[in-house]
Amino acid sequence: MPASVARQRKQYEVAIDRETLKAWELAGTAYSVQLIGEIDPRWLSAFRSIRSDSAGFSRFHLDSTSKMVVFACRSGDAPSDVVSVLGTLDSLVRLSNLYASGSSGAVELT
Repeated sequence: MPASVARQRKQYEVAIDRETLKAWELAGTAYSVQLIGEIDPRWLSAFRSIRSDSAGFSRFHLDSTSKMVVFACRSGDAPSDVVSVLGTLDSLVRLSNLYASGSSGAVELT
C-alpha cells in the first residue's frame, strides 16, 4: 500500500553577524557586515530576487564568496540611522531564508 513520504525541507538560518560591522569612508559612508550560515545557490537566488524586486533593498550588495554585505549611508547619518539600515538588511536576510526554505520542494506522495 502506498505511503506518503514528506521530503524534508531545508531550513535556512542565515543571519547578520553585527559584531563584524565596519565603516568605510568613501563619498559618504559605506559599511560592511558579515553573514553567517549556509549560502548556497538557492539562498543566493532568493536574496537576489527579493533585492531586485524592491527599491528598499537595492542598497545592499552581497559578495557571496566572502559572505559580506556592503551598503552605503549618507555622511552625517546618526548611529541610529545605521541601526535602522541593519534592521532593513535583517528583513532582507529573513525573507531570503523564508523564500529559499519554501522553494526546496513540496510534499511528495509515493
